[in-house]
Amino acid sequence: MDSIFKLPKVNLRALNVTCYTFGAGALGFFMRWLQRQMAFDENGLVGSSIWNILLPFYILVAVYVCRYYLKNLYADGYSVSEDFGEALGTQSGFARFLRWCFGLMMSGGALLLLMTCETDPCADLLRIVSALGIVSGLSFPLMLDNAVKEKPKYNLCCLYGIAPMLMYCVWLLTTYKSNNINPVVWAYAMELITVCVCISAYFRLVGFVYSSPRGKGALFMPMAAVFMCFVSMADSRHLGMQIILIATACMMGLCIWVMCENLKFTPKAENKDDLGGFEDLSGVTKKKKRSLF
Repeated sequence: MDSIFKLPKVNLRALNVTCYTFGAGALGFFMRWLQRQMAFDENGLVGSSIWNILLPFYILVAVYVCRYYLKNLYADGYSVSEDFGEALGTQSGFARFLRWCFGLMMSGGALLLLMTCETDPCADLLRIVSALGIVSGLSFPLMLDNAVKEKPKYNLCCLYGIAPMLMYCVWLLTTYKSNNINPVVWAYAMELITVCVCISAYFRLVGFVYSSPRGKGALFMPMAAVFMCFVSMADSRHLGMQIILIATACMMGLCIWVMCENLKFTPKAENKDDLGGFEDLSGVTKKKKRSLF
């Protein structure tokens, strides 16, 4: 009876990385919201404000911290496997439940966008975003389901991975078209950066099935995507597009968790100076670099 209420074992490294990423994104959302409240006037123009400096500085700091963490992670002997199944595969039924929930969330947001974009000047492009969003919401969990199979269907996984990238590429065109005469760059700059980061994040994940994996980039870009999705959520846009951003952040967060759980550890041989066969008895050893998280 006690086993029913026993909590499952939690990977602390995966928990820490995921929580830090979402926490940094939540703070970025708050800072972007403050910038919109204090730096924009009633006409939508941007005035001089400290938040126009603090927000870019905070984004640069967050990027540096992520890179610093990954650098120390690899220096300690941990790395992301370049095999699709070893990197993104998990037997957890809860993880499978979550990825289908997040996929259906994206499809639902895309469907809501399709029903509410009638009066938008870029309605044609938004319909394409909606159609690709519905497909992306279904293709993402299907691609990850293949990661646990002994013989993944790589041809189908390649098709599954293309849909989210196409969706965000059309989203990028939509953002540019709707703001091509907008003189206030701050009004849409965060959305442009977020869309580009999301494209790069999906590109790195799809690299596993296209036989061009980059382990460090496959972990770094989803972390950046989660962070920028939260920052961009402070902007005003269609509710359906906001739901798609939330679903994207959740999908990338799940990928971060799984990859951190599946990290490979390669012990490194200790470097010893050539002392003519004698060990170093000085008792002085190099300090191991500690990870930031």
